[in-house]
Amino acid sequence: MLRRKPSLQVSFFALGYSLAFGAPLLAEPYSVVEIPAPLVHAAALNLRGDVVGDAGPGTALHFSGAFMYRHGSREVTELPCQGTGCSAYAVGIDEAGDVIGTNYAQETRLTAIIWIATGGATVFSNTFFSTGSGLNNHGQAVLTTTEFPHGQQIGLVSDLLDQSLLDLIPLLQCGVGFCDAESAGHAINDRGHAVGWSFWGARPPPPSDPGAGQERSGIHAALWINGQPTDLGALGDKTYSSANGVNDFDEVVGSSTLGPASHAFLYRNGEMRDLGNLAGDPSLNSEADGINDRGEIVGWSDVRLAHDSSIAQRAFVARGDRMSNLTLLIGRHSPLRGKVVLTEAVAINCDGWIAANGYDVATRAVHAYLLTPREAHRRECSLPHRLHRE
Repeated sequence: MLRRKPSLQVSFFALGYSLAFGAPLLAEPYSVVEIPAPLVHAAALNLRGDVVGDAGPGTALHFSGAFMYRHGSREVTELPCQGTGCSAYAVGIDEAGDVIGTNYAQETRLTAIIWIATGGATVFSNTFFSTGSGLNNHGQAVLTTTEFPHGQQIGLVSDLLDQSLLDLIPLLQCGVGFCDAESAGHAINDRGHAVGWSFWGARPPPPSDPGAGQERSGIHAALWINGQPTDLGALGDKTYSSANGVNDFDEVVGSSTLGPASHAFLYRNGEMRDLGNLAGDPSLNSEADGINDRGEIVGWSDVRLAHDSSIAQRAFVARGDRMSNLTLLIGRHSPLRGKVVLTEAVAINCDGWIAANGYDVATRAVHAYLLTPREAHRRECSLPHRLHRE
């Protein structure tokens, strides 16, 4: 998973833009707490407010460690890697506290891993060069593996009870011969529906019309139900999109190219919609990382700093057509107001709690943060009556 390096520039010029995209001074303020090191890069959270992530950038085969922040105790614990010379990172968590990530060890190489809340871990040794991506509350995980003999990526959904593997069938079906028929799974909802990306197009002309030429090709966001894909399309020239998150209503968010930039999108009711960016500038980038069942979306957006017109990255939260700069929504009674800049919001739960990454204005040190709205708990949000391991 590519990680965009946060900008270390600070400016409140974006207030004007944010007013246009959701009036942050009138929007719901948040309290924010800094998650203790060594967890400095958040990846996901659950309804309890537990956050998982890592200690920052690692190398291709040596990760910086998997960590979990337990909101109840305000403590960070390490999720131990498995094997000889091992390292790991974490990317997802369910409501029971089970965590999914990726493990590297000399004997098993690169494999998806799940740390079980009651103790122990499951390594997906039946996959080759696999990475974990998401986990739902019914014992299903989504991951991506590299298959032989051609080294193609294929997304998978696994049932943790029987270790079964279901392919996320690519949009591109090649027939006879080799082609780039690949897919990747990024997230899964409680209905077992997965999202990610897949190659599409580039099919040869049909035998009935050999002069028809090849179709256009690219990468499209996809939604899989029982392994069968739905092409979610793309913005702009329709050549690229990728999905990062999905809620239980099959509303999907991610990013898609649009002209010179990539923009955050929302796919709802069969239509992909451009969410724009905080600056209202079509040439700047944005990306949506997560969506909850209330349709609240989080991610990051480029902004242009007022003092030198340079571009920096800021976290956003979006409700309806309103995208707001999350840094400007830190409540005036929060001790960290004015002291931190949030560069990316990575996840939002049903209660509206947000896991975000950013940095300290004074020291420029990067940190992970947990934000809670004024209404800390919503009546419609509750832990599932049955979790998969019960």
